Amino acid sequence: MNASIHPPVMSQRKTLLGISIVIAAALATAYWPVRHNAFVNFDDESYITENQHVLHGLRARSIQWAFTSSHAANWHPLTWLSHMLDCEVFGLDSSGHHLSSVVIHIVNSIILLLVLFRLTGSVWASALTAAMFALHPLRVESVAWAAERKDVLSGFFGIVTIGAYIGYIQQPTRARYGVILLAFLLGLMSKPMLVTLPFILILLDYWPIGRLKGVRHRQRTAIWRGMSSQTPARIAIEKLPLLILAAMSAAVTYIVQQKAGAVAKIASLPLDERLRNAVVSYVRYVKKIFWPTDLAVLYPIDTHTLSSAAAPAAAILLIAISLLTFKMRDRFPYLIVGWLWFLGSLIPVIGLVQVGAQAMADRYTYLPCIGILMALSWGLADLSARWPTSRKFIASAGVVAVVIMTLLTRNQVPYWKNTQTLFSHTLEVTENNFVAHDILGISLFRDGRLGEALHQHQKALEINPNHAQAHSNIGNVYSERGDYDKAIEHYLQALQIDPNFSEANHNLGLTCLKTERIESAIHCFTAVLQQHPDHLEAHLNLGYAFRKSGRYADALEHFNRAIELNPDSAIGHTQAGNTLAAYGEIEAAVKSYERAIALAPDAPEPPNAIAWIRATHPDKNHRDGAAAVAFAKRANDLSDVQNPAILDTLAAAYAETGQFNLAVSTVISAISQARYHLPEETVNEIRGRLDLYKQGKVYRDNTGFPQLKDPAQ
Repeated sequence: MNASIHPPVMSQRKTLLGISIVIAAALATAYWPVRHNAFVNFDDESYITENQHVLHGLRARSIQWAFTSSHAANWHPLTWLSHMLDCEVFGLDSSGHHLSSVVIHIVNSIILLLVLFRLTGSVWASALTAAMFALHPLRVESVAWAAERKDVLSGFFGIVTIGAYIGYIQQPTRARYGVILLAFLLGLMSKPMLVTLPFILILLDYWPIGRLKGVRHRQRTAIWRGMSSQTPARIAIEKLPLLILAAMSAAVTYIVQQKAGAVAKIASLPLDERLRNAVVSYVRYVKKIFWPTDLAVLYPIDTHTLSSAAAPAAAILLIAISLLTFKMRDRFPYLIVGWLWFLGSLIPVIGLVQVGAQAMADRYTYLPCIGILMALSWGLADLSARWPTSRKFIASAGVVAVVIMTLLTRNQVPYWKNTQTLFSHTLEVTENNFVAHDILGISLFRDGRLGEALHQHQKALEINPNHAQAHSNIGNVYSERGDYDKAIEHYLQALQIDPNFSEANHNLGLTCLKTERIESAIHCFTAVLQQHPDHLEAHLNLGYAFRKSGRYADALEHFNRAIELNPDSAIGHTQAGNTLAAYGEIEAAVKSYERAIALAPDAPEPPNAIAWIRATHPDKNHRDGAAAVAFAKRANDLSDVQNPAILDTLAAAYAETGQFNLAVSTVISAISQARYHLPEETVNEIRGRLDLYKQGKVYRDNTGFPQLKDPAQ
């Protein structure tokens, strides 16, 4: 017998609509400051700002990549498509990306309200749960962090799956079951943490639906009283297709994360420590749900706490709560359902299979906290029903709690304004957080605050001397300062700690290029590509190193591969042009430069290269003085400063058109600038050209391209 669920009466519809509007308005108020927030240097680069596939938007090639890539140690194609859509609409305007997540979260909160009402028929308990879910400060990480789009997106499909399940229970048809499967699959394709959702559906079968045989009718909410019971075996078989999808998703995720090196080995974090961290984290999650203070983007694993009595005490508390909710299951079934919802849905991220360096994360509570909030809301509703005189007090307490959450959320959002505000706050509320020190150092480095950056990286090493990333980042600081020997020393220390650390290998290769250690650079970039065959920068820099060593065919191979990976890479086309010119393929080189100009019209390198060829090439068929002057002037106009290499090109172009007076004055300017920016050997070459122009002679060059600073570096 199917349940006969009557649609809400008009007064309930109006109430639900009013509650929805209030929740949406409160969320808009709490998250309004997010429009001023920038992207942060913590996964946002990998997911958005430096991900060429995402930046290209919804192109066929990018869509194919989304479904076949394991980038960022995950397989979540729908999340990639979501980011691509944002880039298609907003480009790299961070406010658009953030507001998209806010909108999805608002939709999730309203759908949760409606789903809970359909499950229970209780307007106000559903409203309190939805409001606390929506406005809890723990949601800020999922909503205000652009890279965590996967949380709100998977949350949407998770809640929709529950709604579809209600529809199926009302009228069990294949079509309705197909909707459940589709919604669940889309959720897994957004974030695989959703694998525990079939377990949550079984909990809902226990309460409030009461489909399990042996469940007393008084445990059911009134709207499900007509529902026929099913045996546990029947319930399990009904969930089998969902469980198969969950198992497949879990297997793919484990393989992808292990391949990417994101899964910590037992040796680095023993199983007993993982278990202790898991039980302590469960208790810390409960504490933060009820007392959401000192929230941070990254909570480090505290081995001192894990070795203390905290873990046994946490385990005893968890067992006690579990036994208590089990004992009260007949009278208060929502307690055990909410508690097991919370415990079960956190299992994939509780750290038994350790991914990353965090002990726990606020974002992991997005759907799990609903269980605790349901238990609390229905407990208050039960209390209000048993003691009617307390209703006003309980209602007032609920409103006050939601208002406080709104204010705390509004206060938390500005911490996500940028990388430095985020990680400065994280360091204020956590201890021994070497990863936070390191990431703050990276941000300071990018702002040119090298001394402060070095201090943060050194603090990271004080906490964890084996942190390879900190050594690599210190190497970057020394390399930027021109202290290449110290830079190389730290890159080598990073590689000694982690021989497979491709970033350190790449940075070491760049420093070797700067110090003319070409063969060492080739070795480093080759090692990077062995690990990451699609590493765009490694292809560009290896191509440059090959060209420096005269191996033009090898250089061209890697530049072409870079262009395959990113057809819109102006640097790739420029580098290919430089190599073709050196190879003697002049017109092919010019076509590459022209393509680079079309892709990056503000870059001075490609027009300067064409001007050099048209002004100086020995073969008159490749020369065109007027074109050379036009391209050289364009390059000079695009240069932020008086670039001596571009002035040298412009002087050669003037000479080619017979304007030797202009050639002489221009090349003198080039020499005056070159003394501060170019090697002495190059300065002497320019002086030699000055002598030619004074004699009314032009300059001819066989190398095919000008000596600009190479963009691959």
